[in-house]
This record gives sequence, C-alpha cells and structure tokens, in this order.
Amino acid sequence: MAANEWAPFNIRVNVVCPMALTPGVAQWAEARPEQYAQSAAMVPLGRFGDPDRDVAPIVAFLAGDDARYMTGRTVMADGGSVKLR
Repeated sequence: MAANEWAPFNIRVNVVCPMALTPGVAQWAEARPEQYAQSAAMVPLGRFGDPDRDVAPIVAFLAGDDARYMTGRTVMADGGSVKLR
C-alpha cells in the first residue's frame, strides 16, 4: 500500500471519491435529465456535490496540517451515497 510505503517520509496518501457535478456530469444531465434526476434522488443529501464548494474543502483539509495524522484513507464525498465500514 502506498500509504505504508511513503509514511516513513511523512508523506500521506489519501483518496477522495467525489460525486460531483463536473462538466461531464452536467452534459450527461442535459442529455439524460430523467436518469440524472433518478441518480440525484438516490443521494441522501439530494444532489450531486459542487466541485468547488463541496469537494475542494475536503481536498484542502487532507492536504493541510489538520489531517497530518491521516493516511491510507478513502474519503467519500458523495452526499452520503456510500457507507463504508
């Protein structure tokens, strides 16, 4: 695992899995509005995330000192769609 390999060098390795309204998703939403609406309705928070307001702060947190003791984690930025144990 990369997190274990790089930990001795104080390099953290984390993953963010976003469900965000990217330009590609926006194109899909325009082309298939019914499918998009069904997908968005399945998200507990009721929408796809905004890349700047919802996902970027999570990435900034992971890159900052407040997350200095986090490594080897997968962070789901998906409005509650996936529950990991």
